[in-house]
Amino acid sequence: MLLQLLSERARTARKKEAINRAANNVIDGVFHEGGLISGRISVEVSQGDFIARILFVESRRYQACTHGIAESLTRRARKEGVAATMTTELLILCAFSILAGFVDAAVGGGGLIQLPAALILMPGVPLPTVLGTNKFASFFGTSFAVQRYARHVQMNWSTVLPASLAAFLFALLGSRAVTLLDPAVLRPLILMLLVVVAIYVFFGKALGLIHAPKHAPIKARLLGILVGASLGFYDGFFGPGMGSFLIFAFVGLFGFNFLAASASAKAVNWSTNLASLIYFSWSGNILFAIGLAMASCNIIGAIIGTRLALAKGSRFVRIFFLIVVCGLIAKLTQTLLWP
Repeated sequence: MLLQLLSERARTARKKEAINRAANNVIDGVFHEGGLISGRISVEVSQGDFIARILFVESRRYQACTHGIAESLTRRARKEGVAATMTTELLILCAFSILAGFVDAAVGGGGLIQLPAALILMPGVPLPTVLGTNKFASFFGTSFAVQRYARHVQMNWSTVLPASLAAFLFALLGSRAVTLLDPAVLRPLILMLLVVVAIYVFFGKALGLIHAPKHAPIKARLLGILVGASLGFYDGFFGPGMGSFLIFAFVGLFGFNFLAASASAKAVNWSTNLASLIYFSWSGNILFAIGLAMASCNIIGAIIGTRLALAKGSRFVRIFFLIVVCGLIAKLTQTLLWP
């Protein structure tokens, strides 16, 4: 009995040592291939089989941590019997994506939730790749919200479509301008504008509760192009508060109620998300495996958000809008004081 136990333990030790060696060979090969410089693995027993899990991969050279290297790591790890996992982080990120989809579909501002979560839960991934993956997920949630609003809210397409087209074109220009200018210089100005918006909406008790368009079709169309171009460029260049500024513009400048303004803002925001998606896809800065999981959850949040906004109406959207704007103000203030 004792000899059998000792023999079994020896076989277990040899098997564990063999798979550790195989796992390290896989990781070392990929690290050398991609320029990664540090890693750590652990091996555990699961029902008699050894499963090597990659717990941490860190790169000090941004270009090394790319989707291609991640795919290469996964393929080679599977070939050697090693499973690469980030289950916990992905589940948390998906939970934030549901919440972001809900908030964004109702009043905009989902990026305030989803993007910081992605930055925290995707350490070592280049910033453009985090932004691209975040936009990829948001695009699908916004697409669903636009489709839902278009079916249940009377959209003023003669104003919204020109604004969306202008926003699409100028969002591309704004994305390009990021490489030429520092977006951080806008933070104090954006913070001040958001404070003005919050005060104006808070004290304008009847603002946005009645749908009463102010302008003739041609004037509304031209004004829509101006709003779409300016806010589209802003979204491509900087971004925070884009949905809030759009809703405020449709309420204050066009006379829409908050529900119609939120629906119109979603349509314009969809076009800027599409522009960003094209840009990030072209530059290869999207992690599609993670993005698809986030997108699915973003859609779930969008379903809940649109249903609640449609059921509760403009008064609910107005209150929720103020909450989101205050959240944006707090976030920008924190960024300015403790960068």
